[in-house]
Amino acid sequence: MKYIAILLTALSFCTLDVQAQKFGHIDSQALLDTIPETGVAQAELEAINLEFEKELQQQQSDLEKLVAEIQGIQNDPSVSDFTKQSKMSKYESDQQRLQETYSVAQEQLATMEQTLLAPIIEKAREAIKEIGKENGFTYIFDLNSGGIIYDGGEDVLPLVLAKLGI
Repeated sequence: MKYIAILLTALSFCTLDVQAQKFGHIDSQALLDTIPETGVAQAELEAINLEFEKELQQQQSDLEKLVAEIQGIQNDPSVSDFTKQSKMSKYESDQQRLQETYSVAQEQLATMEQTLLAPIIEKAREAIKEIGKENGFTYIFDLNSGGIIYDGGEDVLPLVLAKLGI
């Protein structure tokens, strides 16, 4: 009987503690989309991406011309085997260069995206932390993280946007 009373007392303290916690949630993607600096960063990334696409398209076009040239001489007995082999070697090296250019472009875009967005993400994180402290939130869940989400909590996006002056 004594143990039951102690257990009930302990459970009542746990219940009070859980009830005192305040949970919130935020759509971090909506937050980032609303911050003006994100639009500027996205525009810069798009411009860089267009440069890469232009270079890749030029290389692809050159490669297609070379393929057409190879197909044109392949069955021509007046073209030496050395010339045919030379064109095939050029095709292979140009194809490899195109693949390398694509890989480098992807890596540079990812690095540039990280460089441009990292300060914006940090600014948003700091604002969320401040909102959490100022409003007594125990946890604020990100709706985009795929983690545990408590959707009964308060949406803190308006508070964070106000904190950021947006």
